Amino acid sequence: MPRCLSPRRHAGLRGHRAVWALVLAVPLLASGCDLFGGGVSSARIERVVVEALPFEEVWDTGGDGPDVYVDFYNSSDLRVRLTPTARSAVQGDVSADDAPLVFRFRQELRAELGDTIRFEVSDEDVVGDDLMFTTGYFTLAERYGGEEAGQSGPVVFTGDRARVVIEVVWE
Repeated sequence: MPRCLSPRRHAGLRGHRAVWALVLAVPLLASGCDLFGGGVSSARIERVVVEALPFEEVWDTGGDGPDVYVDFYNSSDLRVRLTPTARSAVQGDVSADDAPLVFRFRQELRAELGDTIRFEVSDEDVVGDDLMFTTGYFTLAERYGGEEAGQSGPVVFTGDRARVVIEVVWE
């Protein structure tokens, strides 16, 4: 058998090919290059739409409707999770007739797919605000459905008599 066809010689070449494949692949992966298409690595939060809440509960002592706002938390650091990253304006004395309530934030909000984030819908009070609904902690990667970069879409959360839609643009 010719030496160039010997199994021992090809085994050595395969080993070299594997090394070269790693040498070439590592810079691509480190650059953040998306080899699988789409190019989505984050999302811009456009607005939060509160479609339903338990409005019939007594939220304010005067019998008025709740004064609703939304807090956005973006942190994987447990020490920072107590302070919201952003807060929407308050919509006062709302009822089920006012739904859906649309909340935008003063600053542009972005989150990477792997960031740990949370939204809370609360009733503003003079002393101690009331939590009306929370998404709980999640990552956008858990909710990502394969959309292309530039596409928008809803990220929907439901709970007991509540429905909250976070509208995002995938980037």
